[in-house]
Amino acid sequence: MEIVPYLKGFSEGYARQSSNETFEIQHLLDVEKFVIELCRARELSMEMGLIIGYGHDLGRLKEGVMGKRHSQVGADILKDLLKPSDFNKKERRQIYNAVKRHNQKSKIHGPYAELIKDADSMAHDLEGLVDIEDYYENCRVLAVKSGAPNLRVASKENWKEAGIKAYLRIVKMTKDEIALSAHSEFWVHDLRVAIRKMRSILWIVKQVEGLECIKALNEVDNKLKKMAKRLDYVRILQVALRKVSLEKDVYQDFQQKICDEFNDLKAHYDWSYQLEELEDQINEIFESLLLGLQNPCELLLSRTLHQANGLGLKEQKKLHALRISAKRIKYLSQMGLIQLTPHLLQEEILQLHGLIGDINDIFELQKLMDESLFSGALEELNEEVFQKIFLIIKISQQSVGGKCEFGRLD
Repeated sequence: MEIVPYLKGFSEGYARQSSNETFEIQHLLDVEKFVIELCRARELSMEMGLIIGYGHDLGRLKEGVMGKRHSQVGADILKDLLKPSDFNKKERRQIYNAVKRHNQKSKIHGPYAELIKDADSMAHDLEGLVDIEDYYENCRVLAVKSGAPNLRVASKENWKEAGIKAYLRIVKMTKDEIALSAHSEFWVHDLRVAIRKMRSILWIVKQVEGLECIKALNEVDNKLKKMAKRLDYVRILQVALRKVSLEKDVYQDFQQKICDEFNDLKAHYDWSYQLEELEDQINEIFESLLLGLQNPCELLLSRTLHQANGLGLKEQKKLHALRISAKRIKYLSQMGLIQLTPHLLQEEILQLHGLIGDINDIFELQKLMDESLFSGALEELNEEVFQKIFLIIKISQQSVGGKCEFGRLD
């Protein structure tokens, strides 16, 4: 027995008995169409995909079960139909689970479950049945329509120019005595951004194979890392002053903390952060760059997508690691060194970075003040982060294995 044509006829037969025959037949054809397209794009078994597509609504068509339970009933029907087939135990389990989970649109499962959920969502979109308020089904449609991720990387010359520019910006800012004061919130922000841009470039350079200047690179990066760490605490104190209405005496205490930190910061520059002495090392780093920047950029994107997949919102360390990766993508794209398409994916990663940063600020503020503060805002941010991660993962699934294409950025 040829299981695929048999199952198609089996499902169509029950669809024709439905009181809504026209819709049910068309829905089967629509799902079939998208299953074929997605199987080809994702290099999945066409046979398994079509079986899942034809069988996903059997619970409703054959048994008349409506609502969420129809997926379980349909999976059980399909399980019995597949017993005489040549599929092995793993394949049967994949088919069974895909049908069982096909209406769990807000969750991400294995490749075949995602195949039918995406195909079903695309069919619903074609049929005008996607609720505008159903965030997750809309995400699935948006991700499929966006297409596979693609990454372009700028030339070595562009990287060198951006690196030197970021370095000179840092040097200039650390010599600005007027800006280096406890009240210069924008100075703190701008210096932190300049350091992050430079360190994002250096992170990519570190991954280049055959690099001969690793010692100089590590020396520069370590100095910048220490500088950034000093600025982090100053910034969170300033955020506390800006976001919270405090009693006058408490405010003055915070203000004094900031002043002390800045004074300590100034003293630290006198012996540790003579960045102009690193100019030779900076030039050495970029002169020795090989044309091997594509692989490190691919590694960064792959790491970001991997960190997002299956992340729990209470896992602060993992959230922080994801934020760091997203931050690198943000600054490299802002400097024109990488370009990620679809543009939606790049925008979602950048917004995710900001949301996780807001969560981190709340955690830091709670350490300084009452832990109950901002609990409502934290709950809302967590939901936004979850939604961003969901869409990012769905877009990344549009390519085989989530692997992005590479090329030169002209």
